[in-house]
Amino acid sequence: MKHFFILPAHWYLVLILALSGGFLTYTAITDSAIMDELAHIPAGYSYVKYLDYRLNPEHPPLVKVLSGLPLLTKNIQFPDNKTSWTNDTNGQWNAGTQFLYEEGNNADEILLWSRIGPILITILTILLLYWISKEILGSYWGLIPTAMFAISPTVLAHGHYVTTDIAATGAILLSLWLYAVFLKKQDTKHIVIAGIGLGIAQVAKFSAVLLAPTLIIMAVIYWLANVLTNNHGYTIGEKIKGLVRLMAKTAFIGLTAFILVIIPIYSILVIGYPPEKQTQDTTTILSSFGGEPTPQNQSCTFMRCLADGTIALTKYSATRPLAQYMLGVLMVTQRASGGNTNYFLHEVSAEGSRWYFPIVYIAKESIPVLMLLIISIVLVGNNIKQALQTTPIANLLKKIFQYPAKHPTETVITIFATIYWMYSIKSPLNIGVRHILPTVPILYLLIIKIWKKWIVNIQFQKGTTIVDTLKAAGISVAKTYIKILILTGMLLWMLMETILAAPYFLSYFNQFAGGIWNGYRVTTDSNYDWGQDMGRLKKFMDEHPEITTFAIDYFGAGNPSYYFGSKAVPWSSDKGNPRTKNISYLVVSINTLQNAVQPTKDGFNRAEKDEYAWLIEEKNKSTLKPGMVPEPDYRVGTSLFIYKL
Repeated sequence: MKHFFILPAHWYLVLILALSGGFLTYTAITDSAIMDELAHIPAGYSYVKYLDYRLNPEHPPLVKVLSGLPLLTKNIQFPDNKTSWTNDTNGQWNAGTQFLYEEGNNADEILLWSRIGPILITILTILLLYWISKEILGSYWGLIPTAMFAISPTVLAHGHYVTTDIAATGAILLSLWLYAVFLKKQDTKHIVIAGIGLGIAQVAKFSAVLLAPTLIIMAVIYWLANVLTNNHGYTIGEKIKGLVRLMAKTAFIGLTAFILVIIPIYSILVIGYPPEKQTQDTTTILSSFGGEPTPQNQSCTFMRCLADGTIALTKYSATRPLAQYMLGVLMVTQRASGGNTNYFLHEVSAEGSRWYFPIVYIAKESIPVLMLLIISIVLVGNNIKQALQTTPIANLLKKIFQYPAKHPTETVITIFATIYWMYSIKSPLNIGVRHILPTVPILYLLIIKIWKKWIVNIQFQKGTTIVDTLKAAGISVAKTYIKILILTGMLLWMLMETILAAPYFLSYFNQFAGGIWNGYRVTTDSNYDWGQDMGRLKKFMDEHPEITTFAIDYFGAGNPSYYFGSKAVPWSSDKGNPRTKNISYLVVSINTLQNAVQPTKDGFNRAEKDEYAWLIEEKNKSTLKPGMVPEPDYRVGTSLFIYKL
C-alpha cells in the first residue's frame, strides 16, 4: 500500500484533520443552537463558574465543562438571581433561555465559543482512531477508517454540538483500547491507565456503563483463549486462579475509574452546590423513581432502594459527589425506559421500534459505506465457508481460540459494538442515529481490516511454463489493482457525498432514503430537525422585507423573539389559521409538522386540534400520502417550512 502514496502517512493525517476541522468549524458557525444545547451550555458554564451541578444532572459533565471553559474569558451575565437557578429543581430549560437570550448576552457568540470544546474532542477522537487503526492495519491502511470517520456526515453533524454523543464515542474507544493494552501487560501501571480511560468514558456519557459487561466478557474470553492455546502444564486450579486474578484486576480498573476520575470530578463540581439544595433537588427528581417513597419501617423495592440510597448520600459531605453521579445514572435509566414521542416510517408513536436503529443507520449512512459493508459481510461469509471446507475442525477451532489472545483490540471493540447494538435495538428511546455513534469508528475499522486482507492476499497458481506463471501472476496483480480502484472509488464517492451535503450534515440521508431534502419522510428529531436553521431563517427574512409579520411553530433552542422581536408571533396548530390574526405567513419546523400530521400508532392519543388539519385543507386540498406534508411555498435550510396563507 505504501508505494501508492507520495507523502509520509502523517502528512495525509494532517490533511484529514484539516478537512474535518474545516467542515466542523463551518457548520459550527452556520448552525443555530440545537435543542439539547439550550440545557447543556448554561449547565457547563455554571459548572466552571460556580462549581455547582444543579443544572442538567442527567448527563455527565465532560463535554459541558469543556464547552464552558472558553466562556470564562467572556463578560457574560448568568441568571443566578432568577428562580430557574435559585428555586427551581433542574430549571435547565428556563435557565438556558435566560442565559442565551434574556440577559443581554450575545447568543451567537456564546454558541460559537462553547462549540470549541466539542470540536477539539472530535479532532482528538480522529487522532485516537488513527493511532488504533495504525496499530492494527499499518500507517497507510490506518488512514482509511480514520478518513471515513472524519468525513462522515453523522460525525460532522454531531461533532460540533455541545452534546454528549461525540465525547462518548471518543472516550469509549479510548477505554476499550486501553483495556486491550492492559490485557497484554496486566501490570499495575496499565491497571491505573485503563482505569483512567474507563473513568473518562463514564464522565462522557452514561451509556458507557455498557463497558462493564464488555470488559467482563472480554476478560473471560481472553483468559479462555490463553488457557486453550497455552497450557504450559498448568493445573485446573492454577488456571482458575488465573481467571480470578484477571477478574480482580478488571474490578480494580473499575475502582480506579471511580477513585481517580469520577469522584474527583464530581467532588469539584458540587463544591458550590448547597448541600440542602442538592438534597431537595434529588428528593424531588427521584420522587417517583421505582414507585412512591418508602414509608417508614417498611422495606423498599430494589429500584426504590436505589433512589432512597441516592437521596441519603446527599446528606453527607463525603458522599455528595457519588450521590450526584448516581442521580444522573438513575435519571437516564428512567428516561430510557420511558420512550419518546417521535415520527418514524409514516407513524407517530411513543413506543420504540426494534427496527428503528437498523433502518435509521442504513438510511443515514452513505451508499458507498453500505456497499463496503455488504462486500465485507460477503467476504467474511465466503472465508468461513472456505475454512469449513478446507481446514480440519481441530485446526479451525485452534485459530478461533487463538484470535482473542493475539488480537485483543479487535476482539474487545467487536464485543462492545455487539452489546451496544443489542441494547440500542431493545431500547424504546428512539431519538436519533447519534445514539449508536460510538459504534461507527469500530465498524469502519473492521470493514477496512476485511478489505485489506482481501486486497493484499495475492494468490496465483504456478503454471507449467514461465509464460503461464507470468500470465497468472499478471492476472492476480490486475485483480489487486481493480480491488484498490474499487476501494478508492468508494472513498472518493463518500467524500463527494460529504461535500455536497455541507452544511446540512444533520439532515443527511442517502439517496435511497430520500436524500437531504426528503429524508424527513423516514424520520425526524435529531436525525433531521433539531432547530439548526434559525440563523438561516434570520437571513431569509432579511432578504424578504415584504414579510413584516409571521407566525412560527419552532422546534429547537433558538429564540424567535431574540432574532425577530414582535415580527415573529409564537404559534401552534390549536390556534388555527394565522390569517384570522392578519398574519399571512406560517413558519413551522418539519419535526413538529410530521408529529402533527402523520398517522398515529394504535394506543397513541393525539388531540385533533394539534393535527394542523386546517393547514392540510388549505395547502393540500386532499389526503396526504404517507410521510408527506403540504408543499411549502418557501423552505429555509432543510427543516423550516414556510407557508403563504
